[in-house]
Amino acid sequence: MILLLADTFQNHPLFDFAFPRVASRRAILRRLFRPIVEDALIFGRVDVAVADDIVGVLLWYPPGAYPMTTRRALRGLPDYLRIACRDPLGLFKLYRIQAALDRLRPKQPHCHGYFLGGRAGARIGAILARKLLEEVDANGWPAYLETQDSRTVALYLKLGFDLIKSAFPTLPGAPLTSTMWRSAR
Repeated sequence: MILLLADTFQNHPLFDFAFPRVASRRAILRRLFRPIVEDALIFGRVDVAVADDIVGVLLWYPPGAYPMTTRRALRGLPDYLRIACRDPLGLFKLYRIQAALDRLRPKQPHCHGYFLGGRAGARIGAILARKLLEEVDANGWPAYLETQDSRTVALYLKLGFDLIKSAFPTLPGAPLTSTMWRSAR
């Protein structure tokens, strides 16, 4: 799962911005996704699509489980320190972006779609997102997500999300972010 997420987000605008050195980005992303996946396994959900191998991963949290508490975030401290040794500025950029997004997050309890990644060509993202939305709808929960990938905005609109805020910068020079909401059904 961690390797698939690192590969999926290797050329993602957010991580291109935070970690511009391509040579070190893959190793940094592996370190970054390790505590994120571990937290989602304990406090959220990890949905996986498998063919002969893992071809897709969706990390998400039910209402009240995201954002991470300080205690939960500290569990990833060894990995974050290793990232800081390689690229302290990049880690600081991610922290500032996350802090800006945390201020914008709706206060109403909701599911939080965190990371959706798939093997190139597998076309699994929409399938995993629909699976999540089936559970969200069965429980009557609203859902929220953020994306810096303009291509995924169209996918989420097709899945019933509405744009809250479209294509705005969280930091000078950072990729534009869109926030999206899907009301309970």
